[in-house]
Amino acid sequence: MPPVRKPSTKLLLLILIYCNIFAETALAQPTLTISRPTQVYSSDTRICDAVYATLKKDKGNVFIFTSTWNSTFKFWGPLSDPKANLANANSTLNSNLFTIPPALQTHVSHNYAANVSNYANFYLKNVIDIGKNELLGLLHLEYMRNFLPANDPNCPNCPFYPAIYRIGLCYSNNSGDSWIFCGDIIGVNDPSINKLPNGELDGELNIGGAPNLIIGDYIYVYFNEKSPSTAENYPSVARAKLQEVIESARNSTVTTWQKFNQASNSFDQDGLTGLGSRIINGSGLDAHTDAAYCRDLKKYLLLIRDNINTGLFMYRSTDGVTWSDKQRIASDVTVNQETRHPAYPFFAAISDDANSVSSVVGKKFYIYYLNMRWPTSSSTPMAGTDLPLHRVQVNVNSPSLVRSILNAFLD
Repeated sequence: MPPVRKPSTKLLLLILIYCNIFAETALAQPTLTISRPTQVYSSDTRICDAVYATLKKDKGNVFIFTSTWNSTFKFWGPLSDPKANLANANSTLNSNLFTIPPALQTHVSHNYAANVSNYANFYLKNVIDIGKNELLGLLHLEYMRNFLPANDPNCPNCPFYPAIYRIGLCYSNNSGDSWIFCGDIIGVNDPSINKLPNGELDGELNIGGAPNLIIGDYIYVYFNEKSPSTAENYPSVARAKLQEVIESARNSTVTTWQKFNQASNSFDQDGLTGLGSRIINGSGLDAHTDAAYCRDLKKYLLLIRDNINTGLFMYRSTDGVTWSDKQRIASDVTVNQETRHPAYPFFAAISDDANSVSSVVGKKFYIYYLNMRWPTSSSTPMAGTDLPLHRVQVNVNSPSLVRSILNAFLD
């Protein structure tokens, strides 16, 4: 019987190395590379005061929706010049673009006229593509409880603000050339209660909005909530069944939304009157931002402004409720002795692995933001034509076998 040869030490070492390589490969996570910011526009001749909503036009161009207090613009162009063309040049006024059904006309008006007690500013913040030229639109609404025209002799110093803020829903069947207002879906649980013109209760915290994600059968919308005990605002989330939202919107109405309740670990608080729980720890956080799902990371991404640890940050999640892995996207900068804050960020991509509204992105995408003056004042307002647009490019780097081999030898 021939002698049994024992494996050499070298062979055992190689086996261990290969086992380590495959273990490292299986466990390795993709990483992100974020470029330095580059400037897209040095200024903008059209006032912007909202997050840009995107809609893929064709292989090389994207539509951009953005709003001011009384107008909504629809642009299109390549990602390097997304506002190259104004698609709705003949009509940008909200009073022309948004139809308010008769059932809601006592609740809200978008006509800028004297003594209209139910006037609201409409800001189109995000769009959801539901197919065949149909879009859902998420609105940031500001109900002006002290509305009077400027320099009104009956009340020359009446302020427009503080307003009463809500997230609303609208519907389009012509790719966003016109919209039907469907109703309010999310309100702020603010202890400083005020009444809307029809007697509904709501608070005056700026609700921000409206980052959104499709998770399973639901649409999640993120917003600023207010603690009744500390009066501090924080990011929270509400959701509704997507199919119910679509069916209601096609009938110019809204379905019931529910806010997340950490105590019960469920969505059981009314969207308009309930109290949503904090989903990200920290002070000075603001959700005037955007969200997306990244296929290559297999994670949901949420952008958040931080007004204390100043800058723009991105968080990751596997469920849309628990957020971690905070990563800085952009910082405050000083320009001509003025502090500029990265605001109104949004995701944009037109690659084949992104969906039509950049709420799903792939291996390469962009995050755009405006460099607005901060803090703001009457002499240095945040809105206007002086709003440089910047962007960073984000690449998802898959773990490679070569990297794993090197790591295995180096560890």
